[in-house]
Amino acid sequence: MAPYVIGAGGPPFGRTFFNVSLPDLLEEGGKGKEHRLTLFLGDGSQLEVCEIAELSDAYLVVRGYREREDACDLSLSLIPYGLIYRIEIGPKEPTNARMGFHWVKPRETRVRKAPKKGAS
Repeated sequence: MAPYVIGAGGPPFGRTFFNVSLPDLLEEGGKGKEHRLTLFLGDGSQLEVCEIAELSDAYLVVRGYREREDACDLSLSLIPYGLIYRIEIGPKEPTNARMGFHWVKPRETRVRKAPKKGAS
């Protein structure tokens, strides 16, 4: 059974995501900045993506980074879209800036009741 069976309509990270949504997300993160893209796969492995080489209808062809290096591996990985269950996008270089979800508790406001008519 494929991991994406939870929802209807196919894998959440399919060809359309990589063609349309991912470029928009990267642009929102800042033009000209280098990003880090990590694919979390259903078999428990993670892949730090160096390059997306090709998008087919059924799978993604990528090159990953060599372990502990900033160089692209020469080998290609063919990953079925249904195997990708989570994607993480962040800055390529570690920085002190935090990216992601931030929640601020709303301030409590007191609602004042209008004075009753005729009361002074």
